[in-house]
Amino acid sequence: MFCFRHAFAESLRLRLRRPEIRISLRTAYRCTASYLAIRLSVRLKELVENASMNYVEIRARMNQLLMALLEPDDRDSSV
Repeated sequence: MFCFRHAFAESLRLRLRRPEIRISLRTAYRCTASYLAIRLSVRLKELVENASMNYVEIRARMNQLLMALLEPDDRDSSV
């Protein structure tokens, strides 16, 4: 399984109270993981610019996007 990981800048660490975000990409395929990671990275940048969102809200939005991007057959619900 592949994982998306992003380390936050110091200013975001203070605001979000977390040093990073990690999300399982729920796929064992490198090509699919690369595609998902790029899409999540772009969306994460947009979400952290919204100063009113906290870590839990950002993580929930990221997981929603991931589920929307994954085809039903690619989803591994055991993770």
